[in-house]
Amino acid sequence: MRTSPRFRALLASSAFLATGALATGASAGNSETHDGLFLRLAGGIGGIATTAESGGTKQTLSGAGIPLDFAIGGSLSRSFALHADFYGTAAVAPKLTVNGNDLGKASDNTTLYGNGVGLGATFYTMPFNLYFSGSVGVARYSIKYDNGTQSSSGSTKAGLGINLLVGKEWWITDNWGLGVAANVTLISAKDSDNSDVRWNGASGGILLSATYN
Repeated sequence: MRTSPRFRALLASSAFLATGALATGASAGNSETHDGLFLRLAGGIGGIATTAESGGTKQTLSGAGIPLDFAIGGSLSRSFALHADFYGTAAVAPKLTVNGNDLGKASDNTTLYGNGVGLGATFYTMPFNLYFSGSVGVARYSIKYDNGTQSSSGSTKAGLGINLLVGKEWWITDNWGLGVAANVTLISAKDSDNSDVRWNGASGGILLSATYN
């Protein structure tokens, strides 16, 4: 799988932002305050679905999934942080629907992925510790079959990815907060074999989050 120049550039930008955040975080020392290094880990349960239409045929892949999110950056104020955002959702044995007809699930050795990387921001409303987070970047869908002896995979081209979270956290230490969030990810990417075909879809779910700040 080749990586596009745009994808490499965004990865480089994310790495630069993360490095700057580490330097900022070194001077942070206030308790129960959103300052310095920003680090968020989140994961939960949800689902994923993506659809493409070509020549009058509409195909949809969907299934229950596991959404994950990792963000790292730095706080610019007591309620606002900029960060790199790495996210994805994986669904085992996705269901295939063609023109509204359910063709059943793929084998348990087949996994559908929707993942991406972006530059994002998180805003906290205090003192309630509610947060609103979003990122924009590049993302793609991919599917992989692996039964231990045989494997195959395919993916779309890199496309547009938008990742959104709304959540609430409670301080459990001076710098760590635990909470729950709702997540929605939107991806639109061209088919790798036919650039006239575009896969559009969404994923998300309910996540538990842990944030160091």
